[in-house]
Amino acid sequence: MFRTDDRSPARQCGVALFAALVLLGLLSALAVSALQSSALELSMSASEQFRARAFEAAEAGQALALQALQNAAAGTTPAPWPDTAMPGIAGDRMRNSIRLIGADPLLAWRSGGALSGLHYTISSRGDSLRGARVEVEAGVLLIRNASGALIEVRTTWWRRSNLD
Repeated sequence: MFRTDDRSPARQCGVALFAALVLLGLLSALAVSALQSSALELSMSASEQFRARAFEAAEAGQALALQALQNAAAGTTPAPWPDTAMPGIAGDRMRNSIRLIGADPLLAWRSGGALSGLHYTISSRGDSLRGARVEVEAGVLLIRNASGALIEVRTTWWRRSNLD
């Protein structure tokens, strides 16, 4: 009677090859998964960068509108900026609008007519590449003395919205 040894090298060669192929397949799947994860993280960080650029464009539009309000004559509202390209940044744009809400009657009453205040809403939108769009709105109170000179500018509220 012949007896074969189950631990002979000839019978173990196939098992070692099979184990090596399974291990190679698992390592390949792990590498593909890591590559996909890296590509997704890169795309997410690029989207966040474009969203930050859109926010900066919206903030620049709001600063320009606030400066125009401060330089405007008492009781007048400056014209809004149309869709404007941001200087030095390809693909980034901003637009804004200024809306007069009304006078602050309590300020004039409390100051005995020495001060007057006008409430405005400034809306500014920034656009960047890949459809990133951010809108910033703020309420502003301009306080002037009886001669019309600007005394103080107060931001009464502020809001940011991601539109993408």
